[in-house]
Amino acid sequence: GIEKICRLPIVNDWDKKGLGRKFFTFPDLSLGEEEQGNVVMALQNLCKKSVFLVPDSQSAEAIRQFYAEHIGSTKVFEAKDAVEKGADEVDMVISVQSIKDKDFDYTKKDIETVKAACKNTPLKVIIETDLLTKDEIKKACEIIKEAKADFAKTSTGFVKNGVGAQVEDVKLMSEVLKGSNVKIKASGGIKDKEKAIALIEAGASRIGTSSSFKILEEYEKENNKL
Repeated sequence: GIEKICRLPIVNDWDKKGLGRKFFTFPDLSLGEEEQGNVVMALQNLCKKSVFLVPDSQSAEAIRQFYAEHIGSTKVFEAKDAVEKGADEVDMVISVQSIKDKDFDYTKKDIETVKAACKNTPLKVIIETDLLTKDEIKKACEIIKEAKADFAKTSTGFVKNGVGAQVEDVKLMSEVLKGSNVKIKASGGIKDKEKAIALIEAGASRIGTSSSFKILEEYEKENNKL
């Protein structure tokens, strides 16, 4: 029962400072629609994750549409910025939710727009195999092939309780991408030589691991050479 909400002035450089554990914003109380969008996107980029409390499903759908329209443009901006600053390659995460929702037109357009922003710089599309079913992995790879990305990559390595690259998933990806120019990068959970070799044999042309020195040492010990 708070009868009146007191409006506090915005802190200078709020978008450059760390935020506490909880931060509530009600931009519609004092901002126009475009300004609201800018504030929401800036906060999302700063916090990396957020929860929207909405009164009904109509409001939830409005938020979903807003993100569908703006997240893509953010990816394009970041890709262009990375290329202009000299990036040799660009990674993007596929829209997992659009795969789940079977909104495949959006998934493809999302990749195509980022690929266009990359120009001649190779684009790797991370599909997060830990979050997808086998059928969804197949569909994601089909879309990546249609969108003419350069790599399909298994994982970011940041999925909670995720296992990362699995041989059976890479085999499935390889079957779908066979005959195309799309290569496969296996990443996440690759800790030893045996798994690295198994993933390469399954179809990966590149391995992403934080255990590279350990794997090379194992290989050198076994083969007495690098």
